[in-house]
Amino acid sequence: MKVFLLISAMVALSMGQVGRPSLIAQPLIPDIEKLVTTPIPMYNATYWLAMSNKVRPGLPFKISAQLLTSQTPVVVTLTIMDHRGNKTILSPPAFTVNPGVVVVVGAAEVVILIKSCRSSASSSRRGFGWDGRRKDNRVKYKQTVRSEIPLDIEPPDEMENLYWYNPSYTAHIKGESSDVNFKHVQSVAFKPKAFSTFIQTDKGMYKAGQKVRFRVLTVYPDMKAVRGEPYDIYIKDAEDNRIRQWLGVQDPNGRGVIELWFQLADEIPSGDWTIVTSILGKEEEKTFTVGDYVLPRFEAEVQLPPYGLSSDPLLTITVKATYTFGQPVTDGSVIIAIRHEYHRERDGTLFKKGKLSSDGTLTIEVAQKEILKTLASDRPYIDNLDWQRIKVEANVTERQTRRMQSSSASLTFHSTPMKLRFVTEVAPNYFKPGLPYTLYVLVVVVVVVVVVVVVVVQAVILVVVVVVVAVTATTSVVVLVVVFVDSVEIIIHVAVVVVVVIVVVVVVVIVVVVVVVVVVVVVVVAAVMERKKEDEVEEEEEEEGEEEEEEEKVRVLMILLPTYILTKQE
Repeated sequence: MKVFLLISAMVALSMGQVGRPSLIAQPLIPDIEKLVTTPIPMYNATYWLAMSNKVRPGLPFKISAQLLTSQTPVVVTLTIMDHRGNKTILSPPAFTVNPGVVVVVGAAEVVILIKSCRSSASSSRRGFGWDGRRKDNRVKYKQTVRSEIPLDIEPPDEMENLYWYNPSYTAHIKGESSDVNFKHVQSVAFKPKAFSTFIQTDKGMYKAGQKVRFRVLTVYPDMKAVRGEPYDIYIKDAEDNRIRQWLGVQDPNGRGVIELWFQLADEIPSGDWTIVTSILGKEEEKTFTVGDYVLPRFEAEVQLPPYGLSSDPLLTITVKATYTFGQPVTDGSVIIAIRHEYHRERDGTLFKKGKLSSDGTLTIEVAQKEILKTLASDRPYIDNLDWQRIKVEANVTERQTRRMQSSSASLTFHSTPMKLRFVTEVAPNYFKPGLPYTLYVLVVVVVVVVVVVVVVVQAVILVVVVVVVAVTATTSVVVLVVVFVDSVEIIIHVAVVVVVVIVVVVVVVIVVVVVVVVVVVVVVVAAVMERKKEDEVEEEEEEEGEEEEEEEKVRVLMILLPTYILTKQE
């Protein structure tokens, strides 16, 4: 017991609980000046080097170098070798780096930047003038050193392998002087495209006898125009005959944009013509169409179901052709091609043929086993149509004019006609620990939708039948009145009354249908909102019940705590 009291007293003294009021514990702040720290080791860096990570034919290979500790000039040489380091591809001239300067090898020269130590007595701040702008105190010196990569540089060996995506070289940079010698090896990627040529025409299609205007612009990867380089430009017709050419063309304004034009003859072959440009050994082509543009006489349309079920044995495809004035194309042939949505050249294609009926449509039923067999012919991993997406293309040819129009549509197969969707509009946006979370899931059954559509169609048909019967009866009444009544005024009055009755009947039917739809929508929305309110009320009641339980526990604890403390002290 004495030992226990002694230990308790020592703990109380150490915590400041004996002979003075309680104090809040404060964190100890160490004296930084008295702390013993270990300095970060600094390595003796002798040079700084940066260079491009890509090699492009005809463009400079940029290098920046600086000596950090040396007092003597260093001669730096660059050697570009294959990725194995066995074969030398290119060895540009060496350049010299002097102490205290930064050498930047540019496009056609070496730019030496020397940091000046002179300060301006009139400046209020170091490096800034009175206007607050930073001064450039570097002095620039230039010396001619070519560092461009030739256009005919030998490509890496990996270019022959189509599956090698990143052909590269190795850049060997070597520095030699009396006190500093270094060698750096870095892998650099080979990019065969050094510039891009853009050809623009004033129109996409021309007729015989019209004037074709076009312009050509070539830019580097930094979007700067290529200037001062000659172009060879020639025009080829649809039969690959060279019609016109310009050799050694340059922009007289020095902007790098070539603008030319030529006149089409009155009788020329129709088809795709080509503009070919050549600059720095690289060619670029642009095609444009020459011919008589005629508006299509008819349009084709492929009609598919909104989705496909992999369990269905057949797939129904409908092709519809309609003239521009609204009448159906009754005399024509149809070729249907069914293939995978992401079609490849080696993939299979299923073909179907047929003729248009008197209403301008062709409806065929294709066995889904044939579709699956076609898709799996070059995709052996496909064993069912679930989640497979197909594309149906149709070519409709009119028999008299032999003109053809095309159309296409896509379809995705599913394993079930139901679609689930979380109704986030009425569900709570957060969880509460210990409380139930009500989640609403909307089950869209496509069969129900189809039934609703059928019911609506039947209702429309019923309305049409009622209107036809009313019109027929009215016509009969008018005929009887005309036969048995000689007065023209009575006949006109009867006809007007009949027309008014028909209009009133149609309006009443439409109003009734609209009212029923609105009532159904309102009832459904009201039911959903009422259910949401009930859930919110239940959640609030549960929260209040939990809060009351917590308060009751606290009250009981406050009552029992003094008794527990006294018992422990005894």
